[in-house]
Parts: sequence; C-alpha cells; structure tokens
Amino acid sequence: MTHIREKLFENSKDNFDEDFQEIGELGKGAFGICILCKHRQTQLTYAVKKVLKGTSSTAEALRFHKPQPTEILVLIPAGRLISDSMRLVVITEVNIQSHLKGHRNIVQILDTYEDGEYVYIVQELCEGGDLFDHLIAKGRYSERDSADLCRAMLMAVEHCHKSGLSGTV
Repeated sequence: MTHIREKLFENSKDNFDEDFQEIGELGKGAFGICILCKHRQTQLTYAVKKVLKGTSSTAEALRFHKPQPTEILVLIPAGRLISDSMRLVVITEVNIQSHLKGHRNIVQILDTYEDGEYVYIVQELCEGGDLFDHLIAKGRYSERDSADLCRAMLMAVEHCHKSGLSGTV
C-alpha cells in the first residue's frame, strides 16, 4: 500500500501512535471518523478527528466522501486518489480553529499529527452530547436557559468577527 509523503500541515507531528492510545469511536463525518483517545503520558482524554489523506481506490475514497457531481477526484503523487476540495476543507478547518484559540465556547485544536494515510486533529473533548439532543430531551427551555444559550453562541460569533473570520465560513 502506498502512502502520501507530503504533509498538509508544516508543523504536524508524525508519532501519533506513540503519543496516543485509541479508546473507541465517537462518530463519523464526511471526511473521516472522530475517535476517543488517551494521551499516553498525561492520561488525559481527547477527541481526535482521524481524516483520510488519500485513498488507494475510488471505493475507499467514496466511503469517506460523497463528491458533488461537478467535483473531480484527482490522482496525486504516490498513486492515491483524493479530492482537492476534501484537502481544502481539512486545511481550512484546522487553520480557522487554530486562529480561534482561547475562547471558552469554541472547541480548541491542540495539535496535528500526520502519517502516510491520515491526518490526526487532536481537539479538546466536549462531553455531554450535542445541542440538538439537549433541546429535544429537555423539551422546553426557560427564558433564562435560552438567554444563557444564546449568549454563549453569540459570544463565539463575536470572537469570530473580532478575529477577522466573519466572512470566511
């Protein structure tokens, strides 16, 4: 099996398996999976997006990504298929989240790792489920709870605007 030697991120590390132990799968996304990992040294747990860098076959590529009718999967060096838009989405996500460090209502990217097959995006673990599930489970939110929730979201949006990212997403 061939591997992609080029790195998507200049400062990414290459020893993910030495630093982290995979515990289980948290979910699947358009470009890969999110896994629960434990840092071997600190024993802290993190959410890690494990994103496929390229694939050796069209079938493998389509397992992670459903291309739009106008999108073309291109052959890159090392004979692996990958969509330019897939690469751009991953690079953009990491760059934007890295730029937004330090806000309590925005998930923090802590590090990136790469090997021949995957990019590993190490993020803080946000436990407790997603907002939609909480809204459905609770049924009704009090005016106070709704105001607190809106405040948190608007503070995150304000941080994006102040960081100059308001028109990029």
